Amino acid sequence: MDKITIVSKPQRLAMLRAFHSEDDALPRAVTSQDESAAVVANGLLAFTKGVSRAYRQDIKNAYLYATMAADNKYGSYAAGEDWYKAFCQVMALAGWVAKDMSYRAYTSREKHLSMEKVAVEILKGAIISAAMGPAGTLEALESARKAVAVVASEDSALKLFDSSAKTDSGANFGIGSVVEEDGDVCMALAMVQYTGHENATSVLFTNWDSSSLKIYQAKTVFWMDEIGVEDSRDLIREKLGEARKRKMAEFAI
Repeated sequence: MDKITIVSKPQRLAMLRAFHSEDDALPRAVTSQDESAAVVANGLLAFTKGVSRAYRQDIKNAYLYATMAADNKYGSYAAGEDWYKAFCQVMALAGWVAKDMSYRAYTSREKHLSMEKVAVEILKGAIISAAMGPAGTLEALESARKAVAVVASEDSALKLFDSSAKTDSGANFGIGSVVEEDGDVCMALAMVQYTGHENATSVLFTNWDSSSLKIYQAKTVFWMDEIGVEDSRDLIREKLGEARKRKMAEFAI
């Protein structure tokens, strides 16, 4: 895997600071009891058994910061592909480099569909692109399916996910699977953006008439650049902590 060698630490931190989050933004993340899955803003991230706790926290923080930064730059998700590109740019600055990425319209032959199945289908393609090998591919896909089941069974996680993913006319969300093998860490990520005329009670589990939706898909494989992660770790924690403190200050005690 290639490393980001042309960006110095001061340059990286200056570029990350340029993607500031909104002043009133609240860091939004919750992890399952067994730490195998986490809802992070509009994302559902699954972790295979080999991923260290430190790297789990790093990628959760990077995903949250990248989401908040893209939200700040483009507001609503109407920007579509531009939002996705900004997200990937911030992820790269945080040390998670996109090696395979694509954004295009999604079409389905099925008359009825649910976003959870759409996302897992797209994620399968991203996992295959990551070339994890047969065992790694199966483990990554199974971990994502289990994460979906966990969210479905935990009201607090589902409410957080829906509140972060929903837009006025649809939703923007991601489902990712994180794998660590022989010191290399990667995340295969499927992102789905859709618009429709009907209000959904649940982003993932509502059954839709496919003809009523306009759907776009993004498929990305992020590989960890260890130097980039180490350079940006403290700044990202600092910025997320500041956002949390600002939000807490709004509540009188």
